[in-house]
Amino acid sequence: MLDAMMEQHRQVLGAEQIRTALRSGSATDRALGVVMAQRHCDRATALGILREIAARRRVALAVVAAEIGGAAG
Repeated sequence: MLDAMMEQHRQVLGAEQIRTALRSGSATDRALGVVMAQRHCDRATALGILREIAARRRVALAVVAAEIGGAAG
């Protein structure tokens, strides 16, 4: 039961991060472009990388995207 609750919580957090990222579209697009160029990967893979970084740091995806996009510009 606890495992199911934890998984549901992770899914909700992931959905919230995606919604936040979509609202901050230009920063996210720029960060995705940076990751895609550096890692030679597609957009879906780049998004997964950004989400992984955000999860590890326990911050919103938009925060990571803003940091990456800001550093690139």
